[in-house]
Amino acid sequence: MNLRVLFQQLDALLAQKEWEKAETLLQESLRQAEPDSQAALTLTNELTELYRKAGQPAKALPTAAQALEMAKRMGFAQAELYGTLLQNAASACLEAESTEQGLDYASRAEAFWREHGMGAGSPVAEALETLSRLYQQREQFDEALECQKKVLEIVRTQCQGKPEDVRLGAALAALADLYYRSSRYENAVSTYEEALEEIQRTTGDSELFRITRQNMLLALAASRL
Repeated sequence: MNLRVLFQQLDALLAQKEWEKAETLLQESLRQAEPDSQAALTLTNELTELYRKAGQPAKALPTAAQALEMAKRMGFAQAELYGTLLQNAASACLEAESTEQGLDYASRAEAFWREHGMGAGSPVAEALETLSRLYQQREQFDEALECQKKVLEIVRTQCQGKPEDVRLGAALAALADLYYRSSRYENAVSTYEEALEEIQRTTGDSELFRITRQNMLLALAASRL
């Protein structure tokens, strides 16, 4: 099987949003692949991502689980690939609102990356961001806030010495949004103010700045009720 040619065909179909044809191509290729081979694992993961891109996250859940089981059988349970597959599965669950399973995957992804010495890295931040959003789906705002605060800590560390890095302002705005959603209006206002200062410093009067300012005004009004 020539994966390079296959992915050229796949990219062409995706560019045209020919989701059904892309699905057929991957499924037929999977039937031709050797079981528990690198090609089969790659194709299964690609099928998961296809379903997510096509807006069919529920169909991505079984293929995400299959990719994880396949990777484990192939001896990849300690390889970085496994952490990536866990995060992919958690993201699919978030999109499909399969919250319970998503919390399991995202928690395992966070633990995996921490065990591999990436406690202050982007993979942990991504897992925590996913956890926060999953907790929000369950309206467990205390847990969601704790995860989002940890994301902010990681981003602060990563942005030190990088004056043009826009991620800190976005992370502060995300935390402020969550304070607002959980009716912690005074916390929301102060965090929005910090976010606005950071966003203006890095991007000026951008769309993000205008949205964040409007959200702060809403939080300020709510805090005075």
